[in-house]
Amino acid sequence: MLKNIYNALEKPHLSRFGYLTQKVILFNILLNVFSFLATTLFNIEMKFENILNLIENLTVVFFIIELVTRYIVIGQDSQYRGLIGRIKYTFTFYTMIDIISIIPYFIASISADIIILRVIRFFRFFRILKLLRIKKFAKKFLSINSFASSTIAMQVIVLFILSTLTIFIFSYAYHSTNTSISIFLSPSSIIESKTIFETLIGIIELLIGLVIGGALISIITSTLVNITGAINKGYLPYKGKDHIVIINKNSYLDFVLHETDQYYQDKSLEQDIVIFLPHIETIESFKKNLKKYSSLNIAVVAGDPLNWNSYERININGAKKVLLLLSDSTAVSSLNKKITRFILTHNNFENKNLEFTIETNNNFHAKNIYEYMFHNLENKYSIINRKELIGKLLNRAVVNHDYFKIFSELLSFDGHEFYTLDARDIFDQEIQFSTANLQFTDGVLLGIIHNNELLLNPSSDMMIASHDKLVVILEHIYSYTIDTSYSLISTKEIINKPDVKETKNICIVGDYSDISIDDITQFLTQESIHNLEHIIASDGDYMNESIWSRLLTSDTDVIILNLEDEYEFVLSLYLQGFYSDNKIFLSKIINILHDPINAMLLLGKEQESNIILSEKLIGEYIAQVLFNSNIVDIFNEITHADGNEMYILNFDKYSMLFNLDYNNLKSTLINNNMIYIGVIIDDKLVFDCKDIKESKKIVVLTEGQ
Repeated sequence: MLKNIYNALEKPHLSRFGYLTQKVILFNILLNVFSFLATTLFNIEMKFENILNLIENLTVVFFIIELVTRYIVIGQDSQYRGLIGRIKYTFTFYTMIDIISIIPYFIASISADIIILRVIRFFRFFRILKLLRIKKFAKKFLSINSFASSTIAMQVIVLFILSTLTIFIFSYAYHSTNTSISIFLSPSSIIESKTIFETLIGIIELLIGLVIGGALISIITSTLVNITGAINKGYLPYKGKDHIVIINKNSYLDFVLHETDQYYQDKSLEQDIVIFLPHIETIESFKKNLKKYSSLNIAVVAGDPLNWNSYERININGAKKVLLLLSDSTAVSSLNKKITRFILTHNNFENKNLEFTIETNNNFHAKNIYEYMFHNLENKYSIINRKELIGKLLNRAVVNHDYFKIFSELLSFDGHEFYTLDARDIFDQEIQFSTANLQFTDGVLLGIIHNNELLLNPSSDMMIASHDKLVVILEHIYSYTIDTSYSLISTKEIINKPDVKETKNICIVGDYSDISIDDITQFLTQESIHNLEHIIASDGDYMNESIWSRLLTSDTDVIILNLEDEYEFVLSLYLQGFYSDNKIFLSKIINILHDPINAMLLLGKEQESNIILSEKLIGEYIAQVLFNSNIVDIFNEITHADGNEMYILNFDKYSMLFNLDYNNLKSTLINNNMIYIGVIIDDKLVFDCKDIKESKKIVVLTEGQ
């Protein structure tokens, strides 16, 4: 027992309680010195002075207990055993400091002499020398190297102690504490010295003050520089929680952030985002573009994606979502699998409710791998295959550009988007789907999730149970209205199902990467497939006049430019200049671009409405999945030729529908297994529009022929 106490006090490095003991002693010393300085240097109100005196008494009692304990256990050291040994111990440097710290307390209690009290006051301050018992403090005082290598907090504490010690000692020369403080802090105060002695003493104190002040300014300056550098280089750790972690960056990260920012703007909320980048060299330039997101507090942290210390620096256990993107530099899904496995299998990973959204370039194999990784875990995950996704979105859009407008509207948080709502919160009792669809206004009821199964456009007589979830399209989460005045009108009008396949003469110029002829053909009739043309210039010269003069005179309906961005941009400018008088021809051209800068440079041109920014679609989709994992299943269905899809009913084929009022239109459509989505007016999709007379295109959800 005594051995353990001895080690804790005298040899803390040998005791498991040594570090804690040293901290308690340190705290007591600093508390005592604080109470002494506060009562000595400042005019304290009586009620506060009583509190400080109480602190003084309690800390001195602790000093006494500490000293007595040291005398009891010092016999564990052979050279201080017995009476002679303890007498020898009394005259050691540290013990003398301990005794000097206590004696003034007892003398003050039995004497009121002013001179004696001044002496006692002087020796009370020397309790600060007890800090030398704490070795790490002693090293900071006695060694320049140790001081320079210590923490910022330690350096400031040491300089503060030296400052107060200087002020206190020199106050005896001036017989005034205020004079000592003034000279220490302000060189001009030295002119107020009354004697040559005070002037000389003042110069010495002034020099000490300049050295200490300079050191303090240097420490503060270097600290600020280091902090700024750490922030710029991503070394500063993130200490918050409930944040969203984005690992890696690529070309559509900006769109993800834009949509996320819009999502929280709509909710009038702010959200912390931590972007974790393995590649340090990219951080400083990358951070400059992050100030434009008003609802996002974005921190950028650098680190090793396969080192747990990096994830501690971003507080992975405190996050609520993780978005794992394919890096521009690696562009391989295997790394993302390694990162996911590393996080999930690490012993320190405790957040079992963390939601993962993972980008991969191999969906077929990756899905099986991730299912195995997340097996028996509470975490939710969604997989996004860029190539597969862009193919789904583009295949239909290039055949009919109106579908791009639909997808853009549905994927953006700046407008209408998909939501899932609890049926019990909307309807008081079970209700027939057709009735629910009619009564659900200022939004669109598309289907339900029943027993974890997505059912888009279910049979009109299907009953919606209280435990079901409603799949809806809304501008905001609370923007819908339940209007019980609408009821299903029985109609016998038979509406032909729209054709999945369209008859169009299409020409694809180039073979860059995003679209595949085989994928496009699922939306084309056999005649259109036969007439589909694919132009690949052998010499890479797509500005050859012969190509475009032939297309100008042909019966081509759609010309798809599928080239590398920079070349396609130049080609577009060439065509706009050369055929500026032929607006009909230019309107047939569809640009598929990746870089938003190139898209912006084409804005205002005749092709503005025919630009498809593929990276934007991906970014918007990822943001949607981040906040609603059901989006994956919804888009899988509405972008595939099988099952329910979005269709456009044109006036020339479905003219009778355009003469119906809102209730009759919805009733007629739902009686024909179609759900009314909205209309296209001035190239924009207007959801749940109640007046369709200004439009020539009705958008519905149904199964095509």
